[in-house]
Amino acid sequence: MLRKTWVAVALLVVIGPSGACGQDSDEVKRLRGQIEQLEAKLKSTSSEAQDLKKENERLKASVATGRASRQLADILTEGTAIGGDYRFAGPDMARGEWLLMIKERKGDRFKGVYLAKGAQKKGGWGDAVAEGTLVGNNITFSVENAQISATAKGAMNKDVINLDWEGRSGKAKMVAKAPR
Repeated sequence: MLRKTWVAVALLVVIGPSGACGQDSDEVKRLRGQIEQLEAKLKSTSSEAQDLKKENERLKASVATGRASRQLADILTEGTAIGGDYRFAGPDMARGEWLLMIKERKGDRFKGVYLAKGAQKKGGWGDAVAEGTLVGNNITFSVENAQISATAKGAMNKDVINLDWEGRSGKAKMVAKAPR
């Protein structure tokens, strides 16, 4: 009986660890696979966090320097308007107000209505059809009617739009505040 007990114990000692070893081996492989997946996710997340941190710093810097990424082409959408003052060059330095309303926008191109009112003239606003382009912070448009035939070109710097007007009536400087 004692012999059978020793044989049984010996078998358990020999077989037990090898069977458990096989089970442990499968479990270790499964755990290693999970660890690899988690490490890959951690690396990906760390990379995304670094990208977001860089973008956040870039945005903070642009706001701090007053150069937020607001582009005139993004601001002047269908239905918006810009307007301000104009002043012609020359001896009489005629001046007045102007307004450009964007009625239709397709890509960089737009169509709208241009209105102007001279300070020296009594009466209402004169209007003309306007067509032009908006690229980044640059704007160019032409206006045409019986009295007006001109082109205006300019750009937005910070929140101010400065344009040079050239047409039948001469050259003028135009200034407007960018819409919010």
